[in-house]
Amino acid sequence: MKLLMVLTAATFAACLLPVAAEQQKATNTSDACFQRANTTADMLVCADKEYQQLDQDLNRVYAALLAEMTPAHAQLLRESQRRWLSFRDAEFNAIDGVYDAQDGTIHRVLRLGQRNQVVRHRVEQLTSLRDAITGASIGPDSKNKPGK
Repeated sequence: MKLLMVLTAATFAACLLPVAAEQQKATNTSDACFQRANTTADMLVCADKEYQQLDQDLNRVYAALLAEMTPAHAQLLRESQRRWLSFRDAEFNAIDGVYDAQDGTIHRVLRLGQRNQVVRHRVEQLTSLRDAITGASIGPDSKNKPGK
């Protein structure tokens, strides 16, 4: 029983490591931008660049996952993604409501960071699903093509 638990934990960790490595790479790029930022305006540019990259990652991982699924499962994912987009929009509105009520320009940066976290989490979810299907990593910066 103990051996089974160890093997299960090792398998689980092996599945998560590629996701964590890809997310760390993206985080390092974003962190470098923020380290160079000297003003709130610079930070806003960094947060916007991060969002653009996350949006590209989301679209690429979503397409790769669809390519690996059966038609029936792909339809379920499409419905899930439509509902997630509605959730994302509602979550963005809630985040905006909190930060728009705050004084100070730094709250604009914090708001964008919270919004980016919502998208980052979805990229991680879809990447994990893709990895579960293929057994291989297709993290946000992977060069793997769908179906290969």
